[in-house]
Amino acid sequence: TCSTLGRRCLPAPLSTPTSSRLYCICSPPTCSTKISMVFVLLVALQLPLANFASAAEAAVASCFTPRLAQTLVACNPSVVGGWRKQSVVVLDGVLGREACERLRSEAEAIRSRGLLERAESSGDVMATQVTPDDDSMRRAATTLTALPRAIARAVGRRINDEVRGRQASGEAMSCLVEDGAHTNKLAVVETDGGAYLKHVDSILAGGMDPRKLTAIYYLNPNWSEAQGGHLRAWDAVVVGGDGGEAGPPAGGDGAVRVAPRGDRLGVFWSGGLL
Repeated sequence: TCSTLGRRCLPAPLSTPTSSRLYCICSPPTCSTKISMVFVLLVALQLPLANFASAAEAAVASCFTPRLAQTLVACNPSVVGGWRKQSVVVLDGVLGREACERLRSEAEAIRSRGLLERAESSGDVMATQVTPDDDSMRRAATTLTALPRAIARAVGRRINDEVRGRQASGEAMSCLVEDGAHTNKLAVVETDGGAYLKHVDSILAGGMDPRKLTAIYYLNPNWSEAQGGHLRAWDAVVVGGDGGEAGPPAGGDGAVRVAPRGDRLGVFWSGGLL
């Protein structure tokens, strides 16, 4: 899902109004662990890129607390003992509305310059990898290109600290995240009813797929319930910043739902969540 994508121009302007398009950015760290990532931002500070990256990393770390890292490590699918009910950590107000709106405008600039292509996993989604090494990408979205690594570092370090603590206590646990290693994807839903099929992000057996954690940052500051676009997860609970849990609503398909609200960050195990 988060592999590097090629680039090509859009064939023609799309009729879907900008306000109704749903944007998110996701990416995964590498090593024994990759994170499908997020977009966090402190762009409102107007800092130089290097300072922005550090500030963004600190902002994510302050939201993704050791307690939340403990919650995720407890359902690590690589742990000896078999399958465990999964948790989706959901954090709101990560960077603030102004920052989210700025990131959204950069994402729209990437789209308007024809830097998106149709995702192989869903023809209703336009996507690309956001990289600071691409000059045209960097010119369109200076701060957006700095976010994935900042998030990977913040989330990865919290997970590593918790795993190391358990290893020191004698638990058989692996799955450390390499510092800052990740892939990412900016995804834009272009059509009503567009969706991904039910899937697991990391599917290759034997540890061949390096993606271990997925983080999603939603760039929809004016999202409304009528737009839909929820993340659905089965056999899982949603854990908020206060540590509280929410299960699936009564009736329906038994899935928990996470709305794609702007400035919201979701984190879960790539190989554990369906």
